[in-house]
Amino acid sequence: MEARNETKQKRGKIKGRAVDATAAAEVQALLGAAPRRRDLLIEHLHKIQDRYGCISAAHLVALAREMALAYAVLDFMQVLDQQIAPAGCCAEQGLH
Repeated sequence: MEARNETKQKRGKIKGRAVDATAAAEVQALLGAAPRRRDLLIEHLHKIQDRYGCISAAHLVALAREMALAYAVLDFMQVLDQQIAPAGCCAEQGLH
């Protein structure tokens, strides 16, 4: 019975990367009242790209949380972007 309670407690904890408060606020402002449906993922990514010129890891994490997606769903996009994007196109030192 104790093991079952521990499992339930683990499920209740937030997993994954920490969400940067600034990035979360920026993503929420960009999305506004738009629905957070999965079929709008690319559109929402374009909003971030258009506003900041790139999609930072902080924005990816914030978008994943906002849309209730696993970060892994978005992480591969950043890997692809790093392979084809010019160096320094999106500085990770801080948000824009």
